Amino acid sequence: MNILYLAASLISIFIILYVYSKLSDPVETYKEPRIIKNKKIILTITTYLDFEKEDKWVAMCNAIDSIMKYHPNVNSFIDFYVVNEYSENPKENWASKIKQKYPYINLIQKTKDLKGQGESLNLILDLIKTYTYWIHWEEAWYCDRTFIFESIRIMDSSNITQLQFTKELSGDKYHTHWEQFIDMKYCHRMPNNNNYCIINYDIEEYPKINLDREFSHNDWMTVKWPLYSIRPSINRVKDYTFGNFLIKPEYWPLKFEIEFGERWMRNNCVKGILAEGSITRKQTHVSTYR
Repeated sequence: MNILYLAASLISIFIILYVYSKLSDPVETYKEPRIIKNKKIILTITTYLDFEKEDKWVAMCNAIDSIMKYHPNVNSFIDFYVVNEYSENPKENWASKIKQKYPYINLIQKTKDLKGQGESLNLILDLIKTYTYWIHWEEAWYCDRTFIFESIRIMDSSNITQLQFTKELSGDKYHTHWEQFIDMKYCHRMPNNNNYCIINYDIEEYPKINLDREFSHNDWMTVKWPLYSIRPSINRVKDYTFGNFLIKPEYWPLKFEIEFGERWMRNNCVKGILAEGSITRKQTHVSTYR
């Protein structure tokens, strides 16, 4: 009887320990760094912390905190950089404030001669040269689930140049960017519901960009916008060999992106998206170009 009781007790203890280990084991964090072996990965965040129309410090903290919430300890394996826009009258000592709250983050504080988003991205293109993958972020976006390590797996197993993460709320439904181009035969199932799709259209049907005309984000409905985006994504660094962003003021805020995107497409870069989207931003978000 005692032997049976002892055996039952041991089995119960084993079950409890097994269940606890499963509940306490993060979905894809601490056990995942093995997939980063022999890779260098950088995450860059562009922001304008002195922006007057919205508190970008709060927005950036929300973004970083959401990354760490769903990917604990990821800063041990990925290098973090913030590129902050120049201001003549900074509200704070941003270098000190960032270092105090996020000691693992490196700040690149822009100077007056490097104003504009094109200059920010060119600084980043120079910075990423020794890395395998580049995760690009803008401060307004935040995570609502785990996905970074799964995205690295997707990049490892495909020829994707840019895998975009984003979705936005329209009415009462989230829509993934580029979802109108989804072709199910180019979609792939992955663990944790991080399914992805390759997005494409015939480059020969793509109209040459006329930089002399004016257009806005509303032209998404009437202009075939290049597949490249400066919205958050993971990028294959070795594919970015076709030059920098335009930096003349007349190309800001949209033309510099569409011109770079056209070159991106004509260099046979490959676009992918996370089919359900893993990050979003508030509908009250205010763009710094407004």
